[in-house]
Amino acid sequence: MYSTYDILKDFAGPVAAIVGAFAASMVAWSLGRPQWRIAASQRDIALDKLKFDLFQRRYGVYQVARKKRGSISPLQFALF
Repeated sequence: MYSTYDILKDFAGPVAAIVGAFAASMVAWSLGRPQWRIAASQRDIALDKLKFDLFQRRYGVYQVARKKRGSISPLQFALF
């Protein structure tokens, strides 16, 4: 007959491995979560910067076109 002690002794190794793996995964998750948030924030900032840079380029082209259009007389503009 097996006693309770013998059964617990046989399963102590695998249970300790499972508990250790769970603890390691919780540590990895708790360290990785803030990194994920920082990366998401950096992604959003980069996207906003891209939008702003593209807006500046489009606005520059608009300003040049507006100045060119102002230098053309209405008669010349009608011929286009």
